[in-house]
Amino acid sequence: MPLAAPAFARAIGGVCARKQGEALVSSPGNHLLEPLVRKLESITPLSLDEHQAILSLPAKVRTLGPHHDIVRDGDRPSQCSLILEGWVCRYKLLSQGRRQITAFHVSGDLPDMQSVHLSVVDHGLATVGQAVVAFIPHAPMRAVLAKFPGLAATLWRDTLVEPGVDPVWWSLSDFSHEVRSMPHTRPPYAPEFRRQMVELVRAGRDPADLAREFEPSAQAIRNWVAQADRGESRGASKSDVLTLAEREELARLRREVRQLRLERDILSKAAAWFARESGAVPSGSSSS
Repeated sequence: MPLAAPAFARAIGGVCARKQGEALVSSPGNHLLEPLVRKLESITPLSLDEHQAILSLPAKVRTLGPHHDIVRDGDRPSQCSLILEGWVCRYKLLSQGRRQITAFHVSGDLPDMQSVHLSVVDHGLATVGQAVVAFIPHAPMRAVLAKFPGLAATLWRDTLVEPGVDPVWWSLSDFSHEVRSMPHTRPPYAPEFRRQMVELVRAGRDPADLAREFEPSAQAIRNWVAQADRGESRGASKSDVLTLAEREELARLRREVRQLRLERDILSKAAAWFARESGAVPSGSSSS
């Protein structure tokens, strides 16, 4: 009888604990990847061949300590990771090196399945506490996906419908203070800086070269040039055109309105959740 997921993962963790990060290499027929099989069978039944194909995938199992980066934004991984035990978070780097968590992953999840086809990842993965992770090389994973289209569809379905973290749970977790203090967007570039970038492009500089020399992306610089060109083409009716500062102020106000609406929705969800947990709607509660 196969071990339950927590007991199975603890057994692996006990072996790996002899040395932090020590690897165990799977061989065909063992059950290191059984958590992935159980996860997929919770979505759709697998054939015997599909089951065996998953278990035959080569994998290296490692025990990782808390806050260990599995993948970093901009990496070019050659393997994907399967969570066997513990929690892993997906995150995006914000200004000042802070992280905004966008999802949590548990046993049976393949959080970076996208890396099978994306040469460069656009997110980071890190352990929350100690975790046991199996690393599966891309080449044999691609071969299995090509041989079993139904299995491939199930794996991609699980990847595409992966839920993000509900902000209500952030407010109830140990991360609440850090997450609430994180900036949601990068501060806008100063109008004078944008004008300087536009003038440099008009003087013959390549936006890609400016992007490497300064922080903005090449596309952002091209957008500023196009925006400046549109504004100048309407010079005859300048009174009807918002200035750059006015457009930035309008964008800022719109962001604040979206944030207020989000906070309102969070409070409504939290109130509904607490009402369900307590079995009664708190007195004076409101959905607004």
